[in-house]
Amino acid sequence: MVELNEKLRGEATERRYRQTSQRTAILEVVKNAEAHLTAGEVFERVRQRDPRVGYGTVYRALHLLVQHAEIQELTFADQASRYDGRTERHDHVLCTRCCWWTSMFRWR
Repeated sequence: MVELNEKLRGEATERRYRQTSQRTAILEVVKNAEAHLTAGEVFERVRQRDPRVGYGTVYRALHLLVQHAEIQELTFADQASRYDGRTERHDHVLCTRCCWWTSMFRWR
């Protein structure tokens, strides 16, 4: 966890935005998630770590992290945006019956 925090601070400095403890927690939640989370799901997970975090803070931080290519924002049809911590090239599959998402990587 310490290595990830140091790496994130360095990346934030390179990209010219201030890395706060709340942004670090939000980025860690998205990067470590097994699924593509909505802003509400990110909020709930971050809130378990720091009850002082507000929904607006999470929403603004997600937007900032997307702008700086730290995470990806996924939008399909009229569903809520979801966030993906994997920024390398990959595709996504959505089941239209149950709305389950997954990432698809090309294996060589």
